[in-house]
This record gives sequence, C-alpha cells and structure tokens, in this order.
Amino acid sequence: MGINKIIKNLNNYFGQKQNRQDSLENIDELLEKLKGKIKKLEKKFDNVTNKIKRKHLKLELRIARAELRKAKARRDELAKNFK
Repeated sequence: MGINKIIKNLNNYFGQKQNRQDSLENIDELLEKLKGKIKKLEKKFDNVTNKIKRKHLKLELRIARAELRKAKARRDELAKNFK
C-alpha cells in the first residue's frame, strides 16, 4: 500500500465526522422546508372546493407527510450513529 493511499484513507476516516454533521444539518434544513410545504398545501387544500383539485392536493399532502416521516427517521438514525 502506497503512502498516498494511506494518507487518503486517513483523511477519509477523519473527515467522516464532519460529513455526518453536514448531513445532519442538511436533513434539518430539509425538514424545515417540508414542514413549510405541508403547511402551504394544507392551507391550499382548505381553500379549494373543486373535487378533482382536492383529490390531487390530498395526494400531494400524503406524499409530503411520508417524506417528512422518512426524513425524521433518517435524521434520528444518523444522530444515533453520530454519538
């Protein structure tokens, strides 16, 4: 194993903690955006009376809530492994 490869491996090893912290921050930003998106869709859903549009918005809400749930689970998993 060459010296360059050893240095690269060491840099990757020590850089992992920073990468995890960055990914947690990215997920936190994503969570905030998803919460805002859900609020926006709920507001829009309450104001729409057209049956077809309501059905479409309801589907979008379900998708956004599922994304939020999965993002929270992933963040918890990363935070648990980060410690």
